Amino acid sequence: MRSHQLAILILMSDGALGLYFMAAPIPKIAIIAVSGSLTRATFPTLTLVVDKADQLRGVYLSAVADSMGLMALISLGLASLALLMTVVPFRDS
Repeated sequence: MRSHQLAILILMSDGALGLYFMAAPIPKIAIIAVSGSLTRATFPTLTLVVDKADQLRGVYLSAVADSMGLMALISLGLASLALLMTVVPFRDS
C-alpha cells in the first residue's frame, strides 16, 4: 500500500479508499483515449512532411502544443466534475 492510500485509509475510511481506487484511473483512461485519437489524426500529416525537416518540425511542435492544450482542458474538466462523478453514483438514496 502506498503512503497516500494509507493516509486516505487512516484519515477517512475504507469506503473512501475504495472510491479513490475507482476514481483514480478515470484521468488515465481519458488520456489514453485522447492520445490514441491524436496519434491517428496526426500520423498521416507527419508522414507527408517526413522528408522536409523544416515543415516536420513545425507540424510536430504544433501537434504537441495542440495536444497539450487539449489535455489541459480535459484535465480541468475532469477536475471540475470530480466531486459529481464520485458522489452521485455512490450516494445513499
